[in-house]
Amino acid sequence: MKNNGILYKTRVYLAGNIENCDNLEWRTRISKKLKKLGIVILNPTKKVFLDQVQETEKTRCDLIFERSQGNYKFVHDFLKEVIRKDLRCIDLCDLTIINLDYDKPSFGTIHEIVKASEQRKPLLFLIKDKKRMPLWIIGLINMDFCFEREE
Repeated sequence: MKNNGILYKTRVYLAGNIENCDNLEWRTRISKKLKKLGIVILNPTKKVFLDQVQETEKTRCDLIFERSQGNYKFVHDFLKEVIRKDLRCIDLCDLTIINLDYDKPSFGTIHEIVKASEQRKPLLFLIKDKKRMPLWIIGLINMDFCFEREE
């Protein structure tokens, strides 16, 4: 019988900036490594649920345009579904990996951190420099689970 390891079938949510992010590739790199361990990936940039709204570069551009035109109801209705989907992933996951870019704060990522923390989910952080971690976040998390590299 094959020993799949303690993390086999664990569900991991990949949180991080989408709206102001120059590079979403970190999720692809991490996903490849985790899938080799049999870990289930909950990636907000990929389809997780059957009837979910899909965030793409085009939808982000559309939302920014609609916001600039004052069409807040359109933006609200779309993002309400995105938020519902992403927070449901937090509910379902066993742990969360957060790529925290404190130079480009993301309200969605902070919301996900707080929700996962309230549910006592393990939080692993990928950050540029521990010494620049926002003070509030340091008070909320265990800094032993912050890593400056992906390995």
